[in-house]
Amino acid sequence: MALRIKLEESERMKYLCLCYYDPAVANALSADEAQELAAVCKPHYRMWQESGRLGAIGALSDPRAWKTIRPMDSSGDTDADPQVADGPYLPDGHRIGAFFFVEASNINEAAEIAAKHPSAHAGRFLGGGIEVCVCEGCDELAPNASAD
Repeated sequence: MALRIKLEESERMKYLCLCYYDPAVANALSADEAQELAAVCKPHYRMWQESGRLGAIGALSDPRAWKTIRPMDSSGDTDADPQVADGPYLPDGHRIGAFFFVEASNINEAAEIAAKHPSAHAGRFLGGGIEVCVCEGCDELAPNASAD
């Protein structure tokens, strides 16, 4: 059973932050550039983690290993099963390489915290950026629980 958390405006809100990268730029890194990227990221990881406002953090695999599920009932056949295909939802362009949740009073504070993430300081290596999204509600599930 899911526990629905209703967030009031006066409380901290949750924000989903999506870290994008350009595969063409990232895959073209030399060994020296990859080492430089790691060195550039290290101090930013520390500052970012010390903010004390982070929730879940995750990194994603190469999108070629992903699956996409598309609903098929939009063609009028309400009994149609979803279509499962190989690859990411969007065929070209920037990809999501990582994600994290931030708790903040407002989106400006969330953006300030997200700007400490290493991806915000590694554009020359990754060609991406960070998108900060407002979570209007958030379900926290207990282990083996379902979202009802």
